Amino acid sequence: MDQVIGTVVCFAGSYIPRYFAPCDGQILSIAQNQTLFSLLGNKYGGDGITTFRLPDLRGRSAVSTGQSFFHNYTLGETAGSESVTISLNHIPTHTHDGDIALHLPANSDPGIDTTVNGGYPAEHTGAYSTSGGSTMLAPEYKNVSIGNAGSGVPVDTRAPFLVITHIICLEGIYPSRS
Repeated sequence: MDQVIGTVVCFAGSYIPRYFAPCDGQILSIAQNQTLFSLLGNKYGGDGITTFRLPDLRGRSAVSTGQSFFHNYTLGETAGSESVTISLNHIPTHTHDGDIALHLPANSDPGIDTTVNGGYPAEHTGAYSTSGGSTMLAPEYKNVSIGNAGSGVPVDTRAPFLVITHIICLEGIYPSRS
């Protein structure tokens, strides 16, 4: 076997090749896999006494260890999720404009102002009076509701993907330190 023990590779076949195991988080016996355990330890889980866990790459993307712009990634660390529910705390502060049509009753007698000024009835004497013996119509009321919209369904955070099997080498060449 020419593969290095502990190497994780992508395999496009429909089966798991000999000397490999799927990277599906399965628990292995240390007694039966001492060489691989000497490389992985229990960084991916297991009790570290009788068992250890293989890396689980189902639904995950692999990220290299080390410092990025925002985070120092350590071997075996997991983070992130496939989806997130956005709450009001995630939405930037903003406002909404709206329009409403109102029918304002006004007296049409001469000398009475029936215009609207800045969204409010004009402040002129008699604008709402019933002088001259005519009767004003009843106002038409409109309800305005401003509230949250949406259904609260989680948002998918995954990039486009192709499903392929990640496998880890169980037997082969033991890696030397450089």
